[in-house]
Amino acid sequence: MTKLLKRPEVGAIASLLVIWTIFAILAPRFLSQANMGNILTAAAEMGIIAVGMALLIITGEFDISVGSVFVLAPIVMLKLATVYDVPLFGAFLVAMTLAGCVGLFNGFLTIRFRFPSFIVTMASMLLIGGILLAVTGGFTTSYSVKNLLFDV
Repeated sequence: MTKLLKRPEVGAIASLLVIWTIFAILAPRFLSQANMGNILTAAAEMGIIAVGMALLIITGEFDISVGSVFVLAPIVMLKLATVYDVPLFGAFLVAMTLAGCVGLFNGFLTIRFRFPSFIVTMASMLLIGGILLAVTGGFTTSYSVKNLLFDV
């Protein structure tokens, strides 16, 4: 039992259980099905990003443009779907391709020209952030549901 308690995961799990218990007591709807679905959805998104970031960190590289690319893809998808009436699946493919191209470009500059990944990704983070600010005007992007339905 003492071997088990010395593992670093035990502290994280115990902290998680304490926090969930406090939230469940303070907000009775915390453990509702809808809230658990929202938490798991957010955790899945962050988990996917964390796996990619972990692989980069293991290799000694950094990518601080992840957040900007994480916002770029849905903004491009929504703008294509709502403003230009591109079908949702096509807009999704374009957005994912664009996000992949940003990563490919960052990787190309880092590998080919031996620029530090921190500097390259900081530049792309600032560039993408500026473009998104210009496109959205700094406001949330809204959409109408009828434009985002699949045309099957």
